[in-house]
Amino acid sequence: MHLWCMDRCFDLLEIAQAFDLKPDTRYFEKEERNPMAMTRDHDELVMEFEEWRTSQQAAYEEWQRSSETNKMMGLPIQNRQVGREAKLWYVLTTKHLALETPVRSNMRKKRNGISIDKHKGDLDWYVERVNEKKFSKKGQSVIEELDSDDEEGRQTGASRAARPSIDKRKREEYEFDDNDNASHSQTATWNKRAKQSCYSPVERR
Repeated sequence: MHLWCMDRCFDLLEIAQAFDLKPDTRYFEKEERNPMAMTRDHDELVMEFEEWRTSQQAAYEEWQRSSETNKMMGLPIQNRQVGREAKLWYVLTTKHLALETPVRSNMRKKRNGISIDKHKGDLDWYVERVNEKKFSKKGQSVIEELDSDDEEGRQTGASRAARPSIDKRKREEYEFDDNDNASHSQTATWNKRAKQSCYSPVERR
């Protein structure tokens, strides 16, 4: 189980006392390194763990005294609350960051991502920021799609606005041609009738 998840379910100091919780410092002969060892990168983390245990033991004893007092006075007993900076995952991560090389720290700052120097082992905070980033990207893509749709709508509206004048002009040309053809046909018919009237019935026979 992840240390952060374990801390959400249990009081780590009670587990450390009940089950003699110790840092993993094992060395395996058949393996080059133990990737789960607390001493994998820095031996100082073991001392940091012991200091955390000592400070939390004092805080735990103070909470027990307060609980006994509340019990005698008939007051409700509150669960022990541990601040974020007193959490084991926060203490170890902060110490790990303090011991890392400046090159790695500078590279992380240049990337400007949701990295360990920002969440410090707090997975709840990490997930919130990742989701915010996803929603932000999704919202940006939706805005871009809406902008493109608006642009297409404006272009379509402009083309539609220009189309009636073109259609009207074509329609006028068609009407002019039809009337012109009709006038030509009427003139031709009148001329034919006029020519026919020049002859007498006898001559036409």
